[in-house]
Amino acid sequence: MKHLAKMKNKILVLDHHEISGDVPENVLLVNQHLNDDEDISAAGIVYLFAKAIAGSNKELANLAVIGMVGDMLEREISKLNNHIINEAEIVIKKGLLLYPATRPLNKALCPGLLQQ
Repeated sequence: MKHLAKMKNKILVLDHHEISGDVPENVLLVNQHLNDDEDISAAGIVYLFAKAIAGSNKELANLAVIGMVGDMLEREISKLNNHIINEAEIVIKKGLLLYPATRPLNKALCPGLLQQ
């Protein structure tokens, strides 16, 4: 964040990663690690921010759910993430779990790779 401190403008940062170092004076940081809150994806933080600006942004809840899955937060759904899922009006179904989720599908399904 040191490079942000050099900027003259006020900066809003919505993020979910752990914070290292001090937050510059010109930066307003929205991050669950500041309050020891439950895990949420950056997409979830941005969704809640957008919804606070205008309730009509509730239609963006599906994007927050995609971010939740991308950050593998669907494994243990917290109260806040459950709230977002309910607003997205989706149905959770159990399916095939691929490990690791970042591996390309053709490699994740190859039996020879699972034994390595």
